[in-house]
Amino acid sequence: MISNNQVAVVGATVQLTQLATSLQLPLLAEHDNNYEFLLMEHAGMLTLCWQAAKQPVFLAIDFLHGQLAYRQKQSLQKEAVVKAVGAKGKERPSVLDATAGLGRDAFILASIGCPVTLIEQNAVIAALLEDGIRRLLQQQALNMQLIKGDAIVKMASLLIKPDVVYLDPMFPPRNKTALVKKDMQILQRLTHDAPDNNEALFQTALDCATKRVVVKRPNYAPTITEQAADFVIRTEYHRFDIYKKM
Repeated sequence: MISNNQVAVVGATVQLTQLATSLQLPLLAEHDNNYEFLLMEHAGMLTLCWQAAKQPVFLAIDFLHGQLAYRQKQSLQKEAVVKAVGAKGKERPSVLDATAGLGRDAFILASIGCPVTLIEQNAVIAALLEDGIRRLLQQQALNMQLIKGDAIVKMASLLIKPDVVYLDPMFPPRNKTALVKKDMQILQRLTHDAPDNNEALFQTALDCATKRVVVKRPNYAPTITEQAADFVIRTEYHRFDIYKKM
């Protein structure tokens, strides 16, 4: 659910008009400071402007340039998320990223050849993600598809189950300085009203996956469930709790 006066669409193109209609958001001809967020087109990308920051912050999902494009050119087999889902040798498990967010880990997994399905519930984030994936697939033949909606509902209704369900649920920072990246602050603002359903999310993921569930957590955070992980892969700031099905 998008709060009143939180998000509006700005622009006069057919695509933006259709987006405003589909998301049931106001369509504005020009900037309006009464809204915390504005969706617009910038440099050929759907872009979210966060107006409530000290300085306006612009967020678009771009897999083709910047840090993500750089990471893609590195030795991806060394990435912790690749090891966590069990992609080794020629094995490329199918992965369902049930909490897609900005899609960064999903992109890395698709880049090594994993078939990846992403689920995103927040309508604004999903619109940004859909735009980013569309532009990516125009340039690269990766196996990525997006499902919009509630992950618990969508996972329960899947006819073909994935090998791996990947979860990276939002988690509040330890203190006011812990969440420094602006894009993460934007995600927190857009999803701050979402209910805490992590236990139900995990149990549904466990029912859905055929081989394992992988949960990404900050190193300081508790496990998503009381069930002990089968093994853990740690990085400097995060860890991956792995729950095996077989």
